[in-house]
Amino acid sequence: MAGSVLEQHDSDRFAGASRYDATLNFQWGFGTPNPAAVVGDYFSGRWTRTYNFVGGTYRFSLNADDGIALWVDNTLVFDRLNYEGYQANVVDIPIGAGLHTIRVDYVELSGLAKVSTSFYRLAYGGNPPPIPPPYPPPPPSSVGWSGQFYNNTTLAGAPVLAVALGAIDFNWGTGSIAAQVQPDNFTARFTAVSNFAGGNYRFYAQSDDGVRVYLDGVPIMNEWREQSLRSFFVDVPVSAGAHTVTVEYLELGGVSAVKFWWERRR
Repeated sequence: MAGSVLEQHDSDRFAGASRYDATLNFQWGFGTPNPAAVVGDYFSGRWTRTYNFVGGTYRFSLNADDGIALWVDNTLVFDRLNYEGYQANVVDIPIGAGLHTIRVDYVELSGLAKVSTSFYRLAYGGNPPPIPPPYPPPPPSSVGWSGQFYNNTTLAGAPVLAVALGAIDFNWGTGSIAAQVQPDNFTARFTAVSNFAGGNYRFYAQSDDGVRVYLDGVPIMNEWREQSLRSFFVDVPVSAGAHTVTVEYLELGGVSAVKFWWERRR
């Protein structure tokens, strides 16, 4: 779940710290989110986010060691806060269109501390892949991208903004790239021509919400749906020479973020 505010609490004194987290995906091991303010065991955390939903049924993945609970608009919809040990849960929640507040409560008792949450709209198709291990950071980009932005969700008509970019690496929060582009319900298309050495390449994308990738007009990645920030990759053999890479991005509501890069595997 992207764009959330974390309140950390010592479970005995209820005194801690607050901060903003871009994603809810943490593995603290035997440590603590904030050694200066939060004890290593027997602490709790709370993340909240207001999100502009498209109506439908949403699948939430709730993973924790130890307890976790999910609230929607101050209604408790999932409660395993008293669980001890690691748990991986999936719960489907119908949510109406419009603004709704999501809250995740977490309790660490002892031992390992970790928690992660994500969601996506079931109407957009099958299950997305699990969140993979942390990706290598993108290398410094020498690719010149052209970006076109549209004030609709279908990349239709004339773009309202066209810009030259050095890399696709954006997190606009609840805003957008420029005044011409509305903060929600917009799309973008990024295009670059790059010279590849022949070999097998891994193409990475991180997106909130949807992303599609094409190589010379052929689709190689399609994760076009409403979702919190997720990470994806695909392995593709690429012949030596110039190739056109196209990345399409969909923002529906809430936080908007997209990142894309590749690396040669062998």
